[in-house]
Amino acid sequence: AHSIDTIRRGLKKFHLYAFETGITEYSYQNVLSFTVPPEYRIQKPSQQDDIAKILSIIDRSTPKGKRDYAIILLGAVLGLRAVDIVNLRRDEINWATGEIVLRQEKTGKWLALPLTADVGISLQDYILNARPKSNEPYIFLRMRAPIMRIGKITPYTVLNTYAEKVGLPRVQFHGLRRMVGTNLVIEGIPVTTVAQVLGHSSIEPTKQYISLDSPRLKECALDFSGLPPYGGERS
Repeated sequence: AHSIDTIRRGLKKFHLYAFETGITEYSYQNVLSFTVPPEYRIQKPSQQDDIAKILSIIDRSTPKGKRDYAIILLGAVLGLRAVDIVNLRRDEINWATGEIVLRQEKTGKWLALPLTADVGISLQDYILNARPKSNEPYIFLRMRAPIMRIGKITPYTVLNTYAEKVGLPRVQFHGLRRMVGTNLVIEGIPVTTVAQVLGHSSIEPTKQYISLDSPRLKECALDFSGLPPYGGERS
């Protein structure tokens, strides 16, 4: 199905062609120059229970398990994008201040996040006990030669490998980020703060998490009880 804006642009080009070739007397450019608000398809977040199941089956006694656990936890707790996890560098973790400070790949803006205890412990366990010996600046490396930064789709592959093992359908890694944003909104955190935590350049992308908070939306809905049906009279 075509969007309204796609149809508008097609009609605009058609009528301009018809006008320039003398088929019609008007180009209708003014009529067809209206602005169409962007259409957003709101994706559902991952479910906490599902992610808990996935984390629970990871064998953290193995090097791969330690790495995979840390990768998923960064998405599930801090809401980091997969691309930022792939590009996470050793010098972007400040152990002294308990922060992760990185430049986001998508926006180019700097983002500072608290290094929570669970994320910190998982990163330490991987770096000290499982990370291959390498001078690579990136934290997450391949487990086999050539030892280098993990691939762009590795977080997605890692997440769905364990999802399949617990009988869950394939999920988007970005669903972890949506889960974090939705949970923050449900907890009553202001949208402006949620936008800062997720590193959004404005609050517009963050507003989608309000619509995902169905229970709160129901609480905000107007109570129409006692009103007569349309066209009727109050009893």
